Amino acid sequence: MVVRELSGAHEPSSAVLSRFSETGDPAHGAYRLEESMSEVRDRLRKAIEQQRPASAMRPRGTGDVAVEAFRPVRRAAEELRDEIKNLSDLHLSIEPDSVGITLYDRYLWFSYDAARRSFVGSETHSLWMEGGVHEDSYKWPTAEACIEAMIQAIARYVALAGSAAWVRSGR
Repeated sequence: MVVRELSGAHEPSSAVLSRFSETGDPAHGAYRLEESMSEVRDRLRKAIEQQRPASAMRPRGTGDVAVEAFRPVRRAAEELRDEIKNLSDLHLSIEPDSVGITLYDRYLWFSYDAARRSFVGSETHSLWMEGGVHEDSYKWPTAEACIEAMIQAIARYVALAGSAAWVRSGR
């Protein structure tokens, strides 16, 4: 029987692991995890907090310059929100100086950086197998380029969601 041990970030810190006798019965598994449901809940809550998008927690470049420069992107986001309002798994949150788009486990963030005089964004997604979160940062010279990036991200999601619906319908 091959036994794979838990290690690193995936190892439960408060769990008591005890090894079953090697009976060769795969139904019993190699390890037994003994912990109360409250410990599981606590670990889940902690993991959820760690997975929250870093972009959502970063300080925004507020100020009149950022808000004014970001106005065309915000207006475009409002139009996009109206266009996709029937898609339940896609959420837009629009602030005076930023737009956040949530697509399942992916979070996109768009804003204006007055110090760099450019439009900025990030894409954050979960690394399911490795654990943790990955974030890519982007920069666009114009509001139009930022709007195009937002449109393309939503279009990619809608196309994939449509393909998934097509598969589920049995076509």
